[in-house]
Amino acid sequence: MLEFIQLLKQRYQSVITQLDNKNPRYLEYQQCIEQLVYAEAFIRNSSAGVSPLAGYTVHPQGFCHDSSLEACSGLQYYFGRFQQLEPVLLSRDRLDCYALSTSNKRSDVLPACVLWDTPDFDSIDAGDYREGVIRTVALADLVVLVVSKEKYADQSVWELMKTIEPFGQPTLICLNKLAEGSESLVLASLEQKWRQSRRDPMPTVISMLFQKQTASPIWPENAQRTIFKLAKRVQPNTRLNNSNF
Repeated sequence: MLEFIQLLKQRYQSVITQLDNKNPRYLEYQQCIEQLVYAEAFIRNSSAGVSPLAGYTVHPQGFCHDSSLEACSGLQYYFGRFQQLEPVLLSRDRLDCYALSTSNKRSDVLPACVLWDTPDFDSIDAGDYREGVIRTVALADLVVLVVSKEKYADQSVWELMKTIEPFGQPTLICLNKLAEGSESLVLASLEQKWRQSRRDPMPTVISMLFQKQTASPIWPENAQRTIFKLAKRVQPNTRLNNSNF
C-alpha cells in the first residue's frame, strides 16, 4: 500500500509540473498530493512504531522533554526523504530536513514527550515546506493548536484541522495574546469556526492573557494538568511510551 501511494503521488507531482498554477486543475491536484502525503505519513507512523508535535520556522523542530533522543530512533524512517540535522545546521536553502534535540528545560505542564514546533500554516509557499508540516502533524499523538486573536480566523488553519479530523488526535487549543475583556467574544467566534470545520466536540481551550510587563503569555494556574489529562486519551497501539505533541 505504501508503494502504491508513493507511486500515485509521484504521478500527480509529474502532472502538476506541467500545469500553470492558474489552471483550475492545479489546486485540485495539489490538494490530492497533500492528501496522499497524509496517507503516506499515517502508514509510516504505524510501521515505524513512533509518534510526535508542536514560532516562526520553516523546518519541523522536535524537542525531547524529559525523554531521550534514543527513544526516537525510528523517526528517520518515518520522515523518509527528510534528513535529521542538528538545529544549527538547518538552512532556509534546504527544506527537506528536520531537527531533533533535547530540551534543557523542564516544564511542569508537560509529561515526557517530544514537543514539535511546526512551520506556520499560512506562510507556506514551497512544496517541501508544506510537506514538513503535514508529516509532523500526521505523526502527532496530541495536537496543541496555538492561535492568537489575530490568526484564529485564518482559513488555512481550519482547512488543516478539518483534514486531520479522521486521525482522532486529542486536541488542545491555546488562545494566545488575549487582552482582558475580549475573551468571551473571541471564544464564541472560535467555537463557531470549529463547528463549521469539525464534527467532533469542541476541545478544551486555554485562554492565555498577554502580560504587558514581561511581554509574554500567562499559562493559567488552574490548567497545570490539562495536557497530562489529554495525554491519557492517546491510544497506545504501536506508539512509543514518549508521546509527541
